[in-house]
Amino acid sequence: MAIVYKNPYEKFQTLAEQELALLRQERERLVQRMAEIDERERQFCEYLKAVAPLVEKDPGHAHAEAGLTNLCRQIIDSTPRWVTAQEVRMTLKGMGMDISSYTNPMSVLHSILHRVAAFRRDAKGKLYFGRRELIGPPGSQVVRATFLPPEEQSDGKKNARAQPERDTKRA
Repeated sequence: MAIVYKNPYEKFQTLAEQELALLRQERERLVQRMAEIDERERQFCEYLKAVAPLVEKDPGHAHAEAGLTNLCRQIIDSTPRWVTAQEVRMTLKGMGMDISSYTNPMSVLHSILHRVAAFRRDAKGKLYFGRRELIGPPGSQVVRATFLPPEEQSDGKKNARAQPERDTKRA
């Protein structure tokens, strides 16, 4: 039998070459990933530039400051038909208004709509709100077709009607 000599450094050289190849592959993956990240960053920068004017001129803040009562009044005044409270809620949502912070948002809407609009019930009892000059929904009957003049309506703020003072003294 013949003796075979193996240089111990050859094995280390082979392992080092394999590791170097893996590192180069990893670097290539990272370079590709960096290119993807750079592209996404560029896209977001363009998006932010495009949306900035829309954010600055957003009418939502003015709507929110107007108050829920005024918004409901505007919705009723601008709608050419009778609507349900659920439709008013969806219109508010479409305007970007979130009323979910109220304990019972639908109760708040119903209360406001009863103050600012005429309302009718159809034959099945479904409640509709609208302007009094509108022709009622099919099969509806007038529940209340009159409402307070604008100066006497309460928007929950400065225009609230003064309540009579009560005598708190007891005899």
